[in-house]
Amino acid sequence: MKTLKLNKHPQKENDDDALAIAETMPKLRHLQLCGNGLSDTGLNAILDNCSNLEHLDLRRCFNVNLVGDLQKRCYESVKVVRHPNDSFHDIDIGSSEDEDPYGFSDIDLMSDDDDFEGYYDFSGASDYSDYDQFDF
Repeated sequence: MKTLKLNKHPQKENDDDALAIAETMPKLRHLQLCGNGLSDTGLNAILDNCSNLEHLDLRRCFNVNLVGDLQKRCYESVKVVRHPNDSFHDIDIGSSEDEDPYGFSDIDLMSDDDDFEGYYDFSGASDYSDYDQFDF
């Protein structure tokens, strides 16, 4: 997999996504984590293990302190880095009622790699509206 978009609403600190990316996607080139809960620890893991990274989008990743040595490391190893406080003016925000009002999906996986055999599409996932609220 060469491209991953994992955009979420800004959330509390959680490095699970970042550690999973670092452990399983070493050939990643483009990574968009808008609103992800990763911290400096998760970002360092990604930088340690994804050495081919060319584009890193950390907009609204407010648990990352992109200053000092970490900032220097990002800008030296990744060609394009979007800072947590960068503008969202270039993100396409959908107008469909079914879409998230902030223009984020819970998960959006893309692959440019012919070797990648799986594609995950959660667009048809249940919103649990079929279940009675009292069923347990």
